[in-house]
Amino acid sequence: MPGIDVGKGDGEPQATVEFSVNMTCHNCENKIKSALEQKGLSNFQINLSNQSVLITSNKPTEQLKSYLESTGKTAVLVGVGGEGGGRSLGAAVAMVGKDGD
Repeated sequence: MPGIDVGKGDGEPQATVEFSVNMTCHNCENKIKSALEQKGLSNFQINLSNQSVLITSNKPTEQLKSYLESTGKTAVLVGVGGEGGGRSLGAAVAMVGKDGD
């Protein structure tokens, strides 16, 4: 599986967030990778065949979603898993169809 998996960083509570991202080729994958790296993120995994992106970060989920969507791709939050620490990073939401219908 392509992607990067490195250390956690500054010691703040982290969560792993999974997004479904409409990626159809390696160019899409490279755009996502570049966008995340430009925002200082390094702990992520991109799976082109599953069209998923896992990001471990202490940033709010909406901010991570905006980073992904800055590439012109649609990103849908699939789920969040945290290490504890009491800091809420967002909520998982299911979406069916483009407008949630």
